[in-house]
Amino acid sequence: MSGNNKKYKKPQPGVKKAPVKQTPVLKKPGGDPASNLRLGLLAGIAIITFICYSYSLHNQFTNWDDGLYVDTNPYIKNLTPENWKMILFHNITNNYYHPITMITIAMNYHFGKMDPFGYYLTNIIFHVFNTCLMFFLVLMLLKEMEKKGYGLMQGKEWLAALGALCFGLHPMHVESVSWLAERKDVMYCFFYFLGLMSYVKYIKEDKIKWMVYVVILYLCSLASKPLAVVFPFSLFAIDILLKRTEWKKILIEKSPFFLISLGGGIWAWHAQKASGAVASFHTFSIFERLIFASYGFSMYIAKAFAPLHLCSYYPYPALNADNTLPIIYDLLPLVALLIVAIPLYLSYRAGENYFRVVIFGLAFYLFNVVFVLQFVSSGPAIMAERYTYIAYFGIFFMVVYFVQQLWQRVPTSHVPVQAGMGLFVCILGYLCYDRTQVWHSTETLWRDVIRKYPLRVETAYKNLGNFYAERNQMDSAYNNYNILAEIQSKDAGVYSNLANIYGLRKQFGKALIYYSKALKLDSNSFDAYLDRAITYSMMDSFELSFKDYNHAYRMDPKSEKLLENRSYTYLSAKQYAKSLDDYNQLIKINPDVPFYYFNRGIAESNLGNPKGALADFMYAIKSDPKNGNWLFDISVVYQQLKNYTNALDYALKAKQAGYPLADSYIQGLRDKVLAPGK
Repeated sequence: MSGNNKKYKKPQPGVKKAPVKQTPVLKKPGGDPASNLRLGLLAGIAIITFICYSYSLHNQFTNWDDGLYVDTNPYIKNLTPENWKMILFHNITNNYYHPITMITIAMNYHFGKMDPFGYYLTNIIFHVFNTCLMFFLVLMLLKEMEKKGYGLMQGKEWLAALGALCFGLHPMHVESVSWLAERKDVMYCFFYFLGLMSYVKYIKEDKIKWMVYVVILYLCSLASKPLAVVFPFSLFAIDILLKRTEWKKILIEKSPFFLISLGGGIWAWHAQKASGAVASFHTFSIFERLIFASYGFSMYIAKAFAPLHLCSYYPYPALNADNTLPIIYDLLPLVALLIVAIPLYLSYRAGENYFRVVIFGLAFYLFNVVFVLQFVSSGPAIMAERYTYIAYFGIFFMVVYFVQQLWQRVPTSHVPVQAGMGLFVCILGYLCYDRTQVWHSTETLWRDVIRKYPLRVETAYKNLGNFYAERNQMDSAYNNYNILAEIQSKDAGVYSNLANIYGLRKQFGKALIYYSKALKLDSNSFDAYLDRAITYSMMDSFELSFKDYNHAYRMDPKSEKLLENRSYTYLSAKQYAKSLDDYNQLIKINPDVPFYYFNRGIAESNLGNPKGALADFMYAIKSDPKNGNWLFDISVVYQQLKNYTNALDYALKAKQAGYPLADSYIQGLRDKVLAPGK
């Protein structure tokens, strides 16, 4: 204290010291650099991801399950209280109970009807959201790892961006985004990632509110796709990564999740079994199932790093002449074991932190694919790219961590690491954009499958044939169906579709033979009964037609396709009262189809209710004001109502629109207009 002559004065009791003025800290222009970096990276990630998926905005609906969600789904087309109840509390697609997913599709239909643009835009937007959530989740985990003794993580934002881009651009994820029926993937991932982020916040702050958010988000994820039942296991993986040791507390925390998972898993199992997606356990031996599970486990990891020869449908391996698998498949369980054992061994030797990261990554991956590895067959394909949508988070996180360690520990690796990761992301982006074009339409989708697995995937030939048949390209449709008939397919639908073509060609004898073959293979084939009913109606065999229609109706009384055809057949058979009943049901199911109203008007007109007919005709004509047939029918109804002025007006409009109207009809109306008393 030398050089300081001031004496220290003790503050007097009760006297407050004057507050010391603090100079305000001025922030540099542009704000916090870290925040700016995060915002910039997020914007870049979102834009790049959107661009790589932009081609999907031009997609058409495919005939692979998209109809179950939109075209043939009666509940989303008219949002009555009854239909809301069905969406919220029932399995309306007969494969999954996923009400949140169906609500988003119902909203798409409400605003865009059958225009595919809005549906695919929604898919892409949610995928972009999920990619950004991946960025934040990686960032949160890296920050918590710093606090748990993993050391300083340099460049966390850039590492999070790398993980997010791997997720957002990986071509294995195109199936989940560019296929409408997989809306459930992007939806359940959205809530899943938010739930994981809330769980990390819970670990950080130990506040019960975050656990409440985790439970709510888990329920939302489960209500978007039942595969979210594995969510509690993903939480355990995070516990391992973040070195939580209070195992009693951890188990108590997880008990509600496992109860929810148990209930959701049982429900999902029964739903899948009822839809025929779960094969009998006796179809394959235990060892064969182990081989299939090992194949999927290994191939998903291989395609994470080398996404080549991708396909929307991977058939089971072709069997040898003695119905056994090729010998190379016997080695797959060993390969899968080595994929797990080698990284675990090497990381264990390297230290606890490395070991925990590898356990986390492999466990997260395994937990999220374990139920789709076909040990219990849950579909006709041995693997599917969509199953990696969330599971790859574990793989990508390991990549991010070890890239960081290489960067930090080996300074000479900076340039090669930057170049390698940049090149990898660019390759992913290119492959992603290229893959979206495969999902453009039914034709591009199934032609790609046939090119990669010729004569191996019956579904591809059948659905491609259906596509051509719907466009009246009957020769192309016949070629695809006939390929399956020649290899003696056991699919009843193949023979029903062949029968349809013969029916359209007026070769009714051959058509009936193939319908019989279809029903012999599957006596409960809804499509075979419906299609045969339509063919009988073309033959004017109305009694047989209605017998098949009614059989199909008992199977699915809500089928719009069935009611549409039966109602028209009732019109043709002059059974107007029954036709009216069917059109009333159709309009209740889908109130947006104009010709339902017009055909109902025809039934009403023939039943002596011209006022009701006119109301339906006028509603329908707004959608097609130059339809000559419709304009003429309106003229006829006005004539029934003795409103000859309007009858003449619509007759002239019909003729102007090209309807072949006799001059005598118009002259007769003119005479009645000029001489109304006669």
